[in-house]
Amino acid sequence: MTTEKIEFDLVKMQRFAERDLLIKRMAEDLGNDERAFKVVFNSEVVGDSLLERIYLSL
Repeated sequence: MTTEKIEFDLVKMQRFAERDLLIKRMAEDLGNDERAFKVVFNSEVVGDSLLERIYLSL
């Protein structure tokens, strides 16, 4: 389990979208703006230990 607190960062999510097709497509479908990336962050990244680890490494 990650001890580092995970917080939304638009730049990190944009980098994540460059690496992950699912994240990219979900954000595009929602408008590809900051709100879209927040929705994807909260629904896909938070709570998934693997995705959290990748996100924190960006």
